[in-house]
Amino acid sequence: MNAATKATLAPMLNGTATLFFAMAGLAFFFGGGLISAITQAERLLGEVEGMGLTVLLAAIGLIAKMVATRLEGDDGFVSLSDSLRK
Repeated sequence: MNAATKATLAPMLNGTATLFFAMAGLAFFFGGGLISAITQAERLLGEVEGMGLTVLLAAIGLIAKMVATRLEGDDGFVSLSDSLRK
């Protein structure tokens, strides 16, 4: 991966991570009640689905943040799969 691609990809991944963390926060606070209200499901089922959605969004945000950090800090060639392994 060349320097120009890294310079473009790292800030984009940082922004994506921030977006996913914000969506995870909203899903944590409002997800269960909203799922319960929209689907007419039980409140407990909606809360469990909301927590699952929160964990999923936070995990995607964390992966994006880790990849962006690896791209910014390394001067050599790093593939995306290598950055996730380390």
